[in-house]
Amino acid sequence: MDAVWWSADARRVIFWNLDKRNGSESVLYAWSLVTGKISVLLRPFGDIFYSCSMSADRLMCLRQTGTQPTHVAAINTHSGAIRIVANVNPELNNIRFGKVERIEWEVPSMVPNLYPPRAFGYILFPPDFDTTRKNPVFIAPYSASGFHRGDVGDEHPLFVYAASGIHGVAHNFPVCQSAGDDKRRLGQAPLFAETRLSISLYHDEVDLSRTRSRDGARIHRREARGHRRSQPGVG
Repeated sequence: MDAVWWSADARRVIFWNLDKRNGSESVLYAWSLVTGKISVLLRPFGDIFYSCSMSADRLMCLRQTGTQPTHVAAINTHSGAIRIVANVNPELNNIRFGKVERIEWEVPSMVPNLYPPRAFGYILFPPDFDTTRKNPVFIAPYSASGFHRGDVGDEHPLFVYAASGIHGVAHNFPVCQSAGDDKRRLGQAPLFAETRLSISLYHDEVDLSRTRSRDGARIHRREARGHRRSQPGVG
């Protein structure tokens, strides 16, 4: 939790916190001081909100979605509805993106509580996707939240690949939940084993999504290099 805000009537506390189901996405919560209950205001599902500030009953944030780079958005703190306040990249409205499909799956666990129970990712379809054709797939395994401009470090233009007939597949690399002492106690072997299992299961999810584009001879996957860059801070 990076920051908290009072609601306009001072009867609730608004805050972002990580979703325990996947350990990667932030959820907007409201804590009622009257009832003592915490409720979900907004579950963004892949959108990133950061640099937020309260204005009356609106939480103003910078936001990224799967097909929209950073823009200014307002979140209604009563309903959770989102309204775009300023689109600083209007020229992107003239670009035709293909469908972006979210997929989720269970993360296998050989060591209890080592990783979150769920993981997620997105399939970027070519704009003229044809189910009768077989297309190559490019897998970017590090980061799936926010605008899909090219995985960590913007190294691969996934939408450009998709426009060229190459399916882009982005998913969040599973983040270990164990504390430092637990990691040292377990050693590295379980961590790498879990990673291999997660990626293997992810490939199964790609098949199950019925893209009918998996070409085993032409899959190019970025190999894990032992690091990941954090997302922009929330709050």
